Amino acid sequence: MAFNSRIDYHIPIDEKWETNAGTQYYFRNSKDNYYVDNNFESLFKYSDKIVSAYGSVKYSTSHDLSFQTGIRFENVFTTINDSVKNTNFNFMPTLSVGYKINEKNLLRLNISRKSVYPAYRDLSSHTIYSIDSMNITKGNPYLKPLNELSFGVEYKYMGNIAFMSFSPSYSLINNTISTKYTVMSDGIIEADNFNLSKTHRIGGMFELDFDVFYFESGIYYDFFPNREHNGFSITADMGAKIDLPFDFYIDMNITLKDLERKYNYVYEAKPSLDYFLIGRTFFKGTIEMGIMFMGFLPKIEKDHSTTMQKNYKNEWYGRVEQKEIMFRFRYSLQRGKKLQNRNIDLYMESGEPLVPRR
Repeated sequence: MAFNSRIDYHIPIDEKWETNAGTQYYFRNSKDNYYVDNNFESLFKYSDKIVSAYGSVKYSTSHDLSFQTGIRFENVFTTINDSVKNTNFNFMPTLSVGYKINEKNLLRLNISRKSVYPAYRDLSSHTIYSIDSMNITKGNPYLKPLNELSFGVEYKYMGNIAFMSFSPSYSLINNTISTKYTVMSDGIIEADNFNLSKTHRIGGMFELDFDVFYFESGIYYDFFPNREHNGFSITADMGAKIDLPFDFYIDMNITLKDLERKYNYVYEAKPSLDYFLIGRTFFKGTIEMGIMFMGFLPKIEKDHSTTMQKNYKNEWYGRVEQKEIMFRFRYSLQRGKKLQNRNIDLYMESGEPLVPRR
């Protein structure tokens, strides 16, 4: 179960100054049953809520040059099995300087900070055993959110029917969420989640958007404290938002490739449907109602893991299925200029892990 409420307001002051402000409340509650040795049932309960406020100010010195700065504050409360309670306060400042070369070409310098929260399954306080009892997985309810400080340059071309952008960047990342594999003396492999200290990332994103269809791809190289595990992270996905007759619409996102080098293993996902949403608008778009299907095309995972013992390598294949259905209701009180929430200039995290990107 999830609930999300958000209020955005755009305030144009004059030809040179404009401001944006908003607040958001997000709540999620999840329950899972784990079966151990085929006869033991363990209930894992997880809930979180995010309370946030954000704002920005934009100043245009001329038709071609503009400056924008903003900040987002988030207070995150998590509860695990009614016993482990954590609170995290995060702030995400941003600074953007844009220069319009002409009506179709734009350059922008971006400095931003964002937070990525651990998946609730990584936070599980239970110990999970494999069927053969040779693999033990432990969650960590005290994982901290990943924090990323990014410096980048963006080039954007805005054509008549599409726009294209390329964004090379450098990031300093703290609290990377990873997994450590240890081979015990009896041959049992134990996996523990933990936070990794400062890492570095260089690379870039490419995006091609035809309004209805879009494609994104990112290639990054990660530098870890242990240089042995340096490597590439490659992502690619595509999506579409299609208007149908009688005010219905379809919104979907497909992951084409997700290859991520973490501290001690490589994770690869084959094509999967992240979400499929069918909805309808009412009263000239002020009300939206829809149903979203997530995880109905399961991913195939392949992990190559190294461990504490030298020259040991474990390879395995597994199927992960996390099917979810979400009903969505959205009401928008529109006054003044309509906000384009998908391509937010501030590059701030939305805090909406179960809500589509558009």
